[in-house]
Amino acid sequence: MNLNKIIKILLILAVILGFGFFIWIAPESTPIQENFKVDEVISPKIAPFLNLAIALTIIAAGVSIIFGIVSIIRGGNLKKTLITLGVLAIIILIGFGVADTDQQMIEKFASLSQPIEVSENTSVRVGAGLVIFYIMAALAVGTMIWGAVVKAINR
Repeated sequence: MNLNKIIKILLILAVILGFGFFIWIAPESTPIQENFKVDEVISPKIAPFLNLAIALTIIAAGVSIIFGIVSIIRGGNLKKTLITLGVLAIIILIGFGVADTDQQMIEKFASLSQPIEVSENTSVRVGAGLVIFYIMAALAVGTMIWGAVVKAINR
C-alpha cells in the first residue's frame, strides 16, 4: 500500500472516532456556559478532548512547518519563497503602521450594559488585521483581473 491510501484510511478512522466522541458527549449537552464551565473550571468530561485538540493542533502545525521547509529546500525555489515572505512581512508592517487605536470604539464597548474590556493593544491588533486582510484581498482581486486581462490580450 502506498502512503496516500494509509493516510486516507487514518483520516476516515479519525472522522469515525470524532463522530463517536460527539455522540458520546452530545446527549448530555446543555447551553455552552453550563457545558464547558463548572465553577470556573473546565468540565472533567470536556477537558481531555480540549487537551487532545490542542495537542493535535500543535502536532499538525509542526508537521506542516517541517514539511514546508523541507519542500522549499529540496524544491530549489528558495529565492521565490524568501521574496514572497518578504512581501508578506512588508504587508504586515504596513498593516500595523496604518492601524490606530480607536478611542471612541473602546469607550462604546466599555459603556455597554455588559461592558467588554478592550485595550489599546487589542484595538491596534484588530485594526492591523483588517488592514492586512483588505490589502491581501485587493492583491487577490488585482491578480485575478491581471490574469484575465493578460489572457484576453494573448488570444
